[in-house]
Amino acid sequence: MRLAGICGGLPLALQITAALLKADPFRTVAEMADELADEIRRLETLRYDDGSGTSAPSVVAAFELSCGQLDEITARVFRLLPVNPGPDISTAAARLQRTWRSATCAE
Repeated sequence: MRLAGICGGLPLALQITAALLKADPFRTVAEMADELADEIRRLETLRYDDGSGTSAPSVVAAFELSCGQLDEITARVFRLLPVNPGPDISTAAARLQRTWRSATCAE
């Protein structure tokens, strides 16, 4: 349950976590959860390279692909979402982020 919570219940994060655990039979679920508990390195950890030579599935790659499809303002709001101190953000707060100037926060 802890691992699923750290992954936010997100299917891609859970799939990569499962692949990482399968690839290293000596890594325990608790160890994986401890690695992912580090919020600074979490996105780096959620990367699986199967050695096939193709691009490794990662949460970062999914975010980059998604952001590339957004218009400039929507992409900026998406990048600013982590500024919110909690796990959720209201529509009104997200709307306010559209009006923030670059000098207000680092991008």
